[in-house]
Amino acid sequence: MTTAIPTIAVFPEEKLTLSQKIEKWVWYYCRSLEENYKQSHIRSMERMSSDYSNRELENVKNGTANLIKFRMEFGRKYIKIIQQDYDTFRDRNEYRDGGVHAFVNKNTGEVYKPASWKSPAKYVRFDLRIISHREKLHNPRFTDWAGGYLYLRWYMLINLDKSEIKLTLKTLKSYPYLHPDDEQIYLNLIDRFETYQQICTCKEDTKWF
Repeated sequence: MTTAIPTIAVFPEEKLTLSQKIEKWVWYYCRSLEENYKQSHIRSMERMSSDYSNRELENVKNGTANLIKFRMEFGRKYIKIIQQDYDTFRDRNEYRDGGVHAFVNKNTGEVYKPASWKSPAKYVRFDLRIISHREKLHNPRFTDWAGGYLYLRWYMLINLDKSEIKLTLKTLKSYPYLHPDDEQIYLNLIDRFETYQQICTCKEDTKWF
């Protein structure tokens, strides 16, 4: 399986507008998801020992495997990233749209988990304008073709307003365990709302809540 490379993907970014940069970044985001699936599929086939898995591994190696693909669909406000699966039912033998993987605001680069086929869920998950976010989404070792990385984690709650921070901190009180990677964000939230004394961070525990 090969993917045609659009001109915008290789065009120097300093000559692109922000919306064009976002289009380019989303294209690479889709390629990251495809590579993540490819590597996941290889690991799955390697754990098996059958004629099918051997054939599939050979197909992946020579580029003829019908692996999951991700395409971009442009709407009024969002670029929709759509998963495409290869359908062999009744000898269709064609790629067909599956579910929506993510929504990306085409003017800001903000990434959202889908709530439905037509609309994103609440809260920004990533922002493609931020270099560290972009590097993560372009890294197939970080992304997850099934979308698990888009579920809201507390470490993503960095752009909340004061009322949302208050609700977040109130909710945190009910959790006795905090992941160590999230500690700095917790502390930032606490500092912003000046309620450090009310929160137990349980710094030593490494368990996900």
